[in-house]
Amino acid sequence: SSDGGSALCLALAWNDSSCAEVDNTLNEYSGDQIVSSYSNGTVALHQVESIKSDFNDRKVGILETHRWNAHTMFGCPSEVWTCSFLRGDENVVMSGADDCSLKVWDIRRTLRPTHEIGDAEFEAGVTAISCHPYLSHIFAVGSYDEKVRIFDHRKIDEPLWKVSVGGGVWRIKWHPSCWQVTTKKGDDSDSNGNVCSGKILVAAMHGGCRILDIPALQFYELNTTFSDDARVVAEFTAHESMAYGSDWLWFGPSV
Repeated sequence: SSDGGSALCLALAWNDSSCAEVDNTLNEYSGDQIVSSYSNGTVALHQVESIKSDFNDRKVGILETHRWNAHTMFGCPSEVWTCSFLRGDENVVMSGADDCSLKVWDIRRTLRPTHEIGDAEFEAGVTAISCHPYLSHIFAVGSYDEKVRIFDHRKIDEPLWKVSVGGGVWRIKWHPSCWQVTTKKGDDSDSNGNVCSGKILVAAMHGGCRILDIPALQFYELNTTFSDDARVVAEFTAHESMAYGSDWLWFGPSV
């Protein structure tokens, strides 16, 4: 780390769009990337490399390749709570911070963000970014303002949906496989009347854990008029304290 170890790492994410290069002759691979964000307002990129030794074990190296000042508030560094690569474009990174802003970066030119959404949209710090598991350009953003927003990177000026979850959003997990198809005629259906919906699991701090139903995303590009809103369909508050994490539990082919 080029910060001398003085800053806390607050978030990190793999680049799911990059493809590792494998050299079978040398028993090594390279090309994996990680983005990380820090308490001193910076965002950093890391290259991950692995070399297989003669003893059939593997050594992994993580090299920081680039770091830049990403967020400030009142002239001071702002905690960057979350970061992510954009699914579908390995050169785009997103970051969210305590300065009430979501920033989009081209990692080839990080002097300034390519896009920024600030306090005109977010009423508090941006705390979570999670890309859709299958659909490129679609991602969810959480904030201390107790709302989950769904964005499309290609027209990012306003969210597709905005849902209140009753607590500051700390983690967002898209359901990995449950994008069910129902049959219903309406503004958000395709030519066969099929409507695809899916679910998002949210850790909402003092609001507990919530499951959101997100309708019609598969047909979003075909028809941008939605007859259904994203909504909370289930909640779990038995912790009776802050919910900082949540995830879907896999049972073989089902979740």
